[in-house]
Amino acid sequence: MEHRWGQRVAVQVGAQVTAEPFGTLSGRARDVSLSGIFLVMPLPPWSLWTRVAVQLDDPAPAGQGSRRPIFAFVVRRAQDGVALEWCKFAPRAIRHLLARAARFSHQSRRARPRPGAMRPGVHAATPTGR
Repeated sequence: MEHRWGQRVAVQVGAQVTAEPFGTLSGRARDVSLSGIFLVMPLPPWSLWTRVAVQLDDPAPAGQGSRRPIFAFVVRRAQDGVALEWCKFAPRAIRHLLARAARFSHQSRRARPRPGAMRPGVHAATPTGR
């Protein structure tokens, strides 16, 4: 049964996660939503409901809280990483990250040629140098 509040968006963002008394570990965000994140990383020693501080690599433009940690709880442990749920729903840095991901996705869809836009053997005119 699905319990997630937000729609997951695939991302590739580095992350540092701090949990006392274990120190800081590095990982990579695989997907993120307004309610949480899945981090691919070696299985950490944290138990469920451990409170952690997440620092994403450039999650928001400068001056918009990009270097503040985002607090979360460990809600699932998997062989390839951990799922975290944000302590505060929809943190500002995550909203900015999701907005940037949506803009990037929209731009990349617009940049793709439409099917049938170019027929095989038909090329754009190029200067001949005459």
